[in-house]
Amino acid sequence: MTRRIAYTLPLAAVAAGAALAPGTFGQSPSAPATLTLEMRHKEARVTMIDEKPLMTGKRTSESPGDSVVSRGTLRDAAGAAVGAVHGQFVVTGGRSPDTDEHVNATMVLAGGQLALQGVIDQEGASEVVPIVGGSGRFDGAAGTAEITGDDKAVRFVVRLRP
Repeated sequence: MTRRIAYTLPLAAVAAGAALAPGTFGQSPSAPATLTLEMRHKEARVTMIDEKPLMTGKRTSESPGDSVVSRGTLRDAAGAAVGAVHGQFVVTGGRSPDTDEHVNATMVLAGGQLALQGVIDQEGASEVVPIVGGSGRFDGAAGTAEITGDDKAVRFVVRLRP
């Protein structure tokens, strides 16, 4: 998965525990709670699984079924470790760098977890993935995670609906 976001994106994130004070989630009916998180590539563990047909010097594109499994530390805007992100990306179509990929990810934060699931298409500078649930203080969570990345980190702007 050679990609602008997903492989450069072995999912990660930054400020959750500190960015969302206890009791903030679900309080304001007018505006969502927002978390800004980052996962640094150098702190991530990434495994690529290359299914047949295998990539070679002549065939450098991923094919449907190829996947990336990742885990990384989530940091807040101040750089403090606030959790971890675990993710899997599975190619469902397209050719590098414009693959379509199904994403499953879990952000483990102080007091609970957030579940992300959706499809990214690698077409733009950012991807938006739905938040489909949570546990603990994030029980019943819904919203979106906007994901961007560069050669140093993957950034998440998590917007939770009240």
